[in-house]
Amino acid sequence: MYCQKKNHKQAGAALLVLMLLMVLVMASTLVAQMRYRPDERRDNSRLAIATARQVLLAWSLSRDGTSGGRALSPAELPCPAAVGASGALEGVSIANCDGSNAANRIGLLPWKTLGIPRLLDGDGQSLWYVVDLAFAVRSSATQARRVNSDSLANLSLYAADGVTQHSDHGQAPAALIFAAGAPLNDQVRAAPWAVNQYLEGSQGQNNATLGGPYIAADWSETFNDQVGVITGRELIDRTTHRLALEVAAQLKRYWQAYQIAVPSLPVTTPAPYPYPANLVADASCRSNKPDTTSLSCASQANLCAGILPRASDSWTGQGVFPLAASNGLAQWFLQNIWHRAVFYAVKQGDSCAAPFVLDGVVDASIEAILIVPGASRVPRANNLAPSPNLAANASSDLALYLDDSQNQTHWLNPLDRQYVSPSCSSNDVLYLCRLGVCSARKKSCS
Repeated sequence: MYCQKKNHKQAGAALLVLMLLMVLVMASTLVAQMRYRPDERRDNSRLAIATARQVLLAWSLSRDGTSGGRALSPAELPCPAAVGASGALEGVSIANCDGSNAANRIGLLPWKTLGIPRLLDGDGQSLWYVVDLAFAVRSSATQARRVNSDSLANLSLYAADGVTQHSDHGQAPAALIFAAGAPLNDQVRAAPWAVNQYLEGSQGQNNATLGGPYIAADWSETFNDQVGVITGRELIDRTTHRLALEVAAQLKRYWQAYQIAVPSLPVTTPAPYPYPANLVADASCRSNKPDTTSLSCASQANLCAGILPRASDSWTGQGVFPLAASNGLAQWFLQNIWHRAVFYAVKQGDSCAAPFVLDGVVDASIEAILIVPGASRVPRANNLAPSPNLAANASSDLALYLDDSQNQTHWLNPLDRQYVSPSCSSNDVLYLCRLGVCSARKKSCS
């Protein structure tokens, strides 16, 4: 009896193991089938594109310092990696993509330059990447092209109908990320690595066209590209916080230097803050030349509203204070002339002694105002031209920078002390400075 029970137990255990093996085989088959479903592959491609998008933004917005005298600037994007590169060059950005050749601005995602593992789409293909000239990394410190809030992306992306643009109202792409998917239409993916062997066209638009226009079309038997977008507006708007921190820190250095110097200064010396520069009257403030001397676009004494100065002495109090403030402004701020993008007003001296009136309320505690504009939503007359050797001078129309009408008249009427907090739909950010400390004001969302 004991042997029979033992045999029954062994047979039952064997049957259980067999059933478990069958379940595992069926589950593995099901997983394998799911892994290769078209919708599963497209989901994986979407995830890879989203990951690449976030990595590119993080890489761009965290840039700082210099390389060979060239500022490593936020809002710049890396050059693509060469298709077909191998060894140490695989996944590394090409050296220069800011010339006139659009072929240098399309290639593979430079995953090694970005500091990440290689990203693959759902079909095991490397991601493709296009960067707009206006936001491509600058190759030299003296290059005329700048990357600042005057930069306007010029790539065009169409919706699936081939007519509707995703590029209106300042939303033009600064970069596109493509998942090419599996080969279609007899595509041959081998040397010489032609773009049209990876990307396709639809509705009269073709993603293999150098410089575009591009299309985000529906999947079909002749089109399987998927695309992700980084807009120029997104890059600029995300950079404004770093810009404001940079300016606020330097204003604090100036204010502290003034406090140290004030006992020995003549009574007639105003200036706990540098005075604004006059963009309307001073041509050097509108110039795009790489001039950071002590004289170019300097503060104008007794000017109550204008832009941030560019002249180095205006930021340090050199020649005014016995001990000048240090100039801690980053090279990316100086080389890309961000100063002219920031509206600036002060309350100091005799001419600018009247208090600010903010949202209809007099506030004598406000000593200075900064309004940092977001990215351009419509083309400006001064949008920096998409050329490595040419860029437009700044506009003197404040309405092209600030969204709220109450804040748009102060360049022409600097004695007007009436200001409003940015509206909820505005992409401007208002900073109020008191005792050397500048802090952001909440938007007015009613």
